[in-house]
Amino acid sequence: MDTANQISANEKRLLALLSAALRKECQSTDAEEKDYRDILAMARVQGITPLLFDAIADADVPASFRIPILQSARVCAHRAYTLLYENYRLTEALLSRGITPITLKGAATASLYPTREFRKYGDIDLFLAKEEDFAAATDILKELSYVEEEAQPALHHLALRHTEGFLVELHNLLVEPFANETVNQYLAEIGRTFPEHTEENTAWGVRIYSLTDGYHAFYLMLHMLQHYMRRGFGLRNLCDWVVFWNRDIAPEECEIFRTLVQKSGTAGFVSCISLVCIRYLQMSDRYQDLLITSPVTDEDAAELLREILDGAEFGNEDSSRMVTLTGGHLTDYIREFHHQTKLSYPRASRLILTYPVLWCLTLLRFLKNNRTVRNQSASTFLVSAKKRSKLTEHMRLFQ
Repeated sequence: MDTANQISANEKRLLALLSAALRKECQSTDAEEKDYRDILAMARVQGITPLLFDAIADADVPASFRIPILQSARVCAHRAYTLLYENYRLTEALLSRGITPITLKGAATASLYPTREFRKYGDIDLFLAKEEDFAAATDILKELSYVEEEAQPALHHLALRHTEGFLVELHNLLVEPFANETVNQYLAEIGRTFPEHTEENTAWGVRIYSLTDGYHAFYLMLHMLQHYMRRGFGLRNLCDWVVFWNRDIAPEECEIFRTLVQKSGTAGFVSCISLVCIRYLQMSDRYQDLLITSPVTDEDAAELLREILDGAEFGNEDSSRMVTLTGGHLTDYIREFHHQTKLSYPRASRLILTYPVLWCLTLLRFLKNNRTVRNQSASTFLVSAKKRSKLTEHMRLFQ
């Protein structure tokens, strides 16, 4: 069956509403009461309910559909300003000590939206390009009543929580390491150049620092790719991509982005997400020659969209998902297993002699989590990984 035919009528209605909202246009629909309930449920699991307000503000829709969206938009706007001013406060505190924090996603990306207050986000991501700034920045946040989270599952950032609940992630790497050391080394080098590609952002009326367009687009793509290689990403990430490329971008920034993509081996992924956005979210095709440079097909785009819809915001709706492989061969499984071992035991895995023990520990953890956390068999996970790897093979990732 053609993958495109597997997108339901209500999923198409949701995508049409979302497309209109990203242009701040009203969108009418022929949905019935039960359809509106379905659309609202899908929007909630994707974390995009507030965004729909701009599409239905003046539309003839049932109160049972309008009111939850309005309430969600109000909560989102309040949360956005609360996080914004905390972001500003931290930026000023770090600047006063000679450290320039670069805001990733969050308020920086929301500033690109027609109604920036409706782009949902829940924490503050700050990137520190200089390794020597990391310890100092951590100490400064602790002075401001932040405490390190007990659990630190990520290797590319340190999570700290304020006594009032704010969560800040201090990044020393752009993304979690991939199973390709050449790409990881390149991304580490790129991260060190970020200060040269940073600008003051006052779109909200206060000062934060964000990346210039070429690097901003590259980071948005990397963030999606990181989640795609794990459990998946949601429609909100695609919305970021749409609003970014629906603007005027300086030619020199487009060339910077082109170079970054080519050198990182991510052209296939960029092509696929861009084709999805053009086909299903009415993203402008003015930059199509820049964005779609690999031979991805409409079927590839539909398959990726199907995965995004099924997995919800961060792939959490499908418990069989854990990773995506770059291929379906035995060597790809072995490479990914070894990579997961290194992620799970970053310090111990520096010693080659420890590998046999760490492999055993990783396997035991995997089997235990499948049974007690994900409630899935190992075979179910392997089938899911193999299925998802087929699309990744088409993208020729990191090649």
